[in-house]
Amino acid sequence: MKAQALGDFLAESSNTTPEVTTLSSSWNLFVDGSSTKDGSRADLIIKNPQGMKQEHALKFMFKVSNNEAECEALIVGIELCYTTGVDSVKTYSDS
Repeated sequence: MKAQALGDFLAESSNTTPEVTTLSSSWNLFVDGSSTKDGSRADLIIKNPQGMKQEHALKFMFKVSNNEAECEALIVGIELCYTTGVDSVKTYSDS
């Protein structure tokens, strides 16, 4: 649900018109997650072909491993890219 709200916000703040939603160049998505006894979190960075970056931090209200946190961040990142009309994404993760 939070990912959808984040995606909606990103789509609304995008400068593209609804009719033109696909972009021809590949975007980059970097994800990293961590899990401690105090909780789990993940960070993601979306970089467009022109080099502009959008950084997001996620805090999970449920216990996950480091790899699961990265997978959750990957899902959110892909959803954000899809919502903004990106048609090609390269993902980077250490998992």
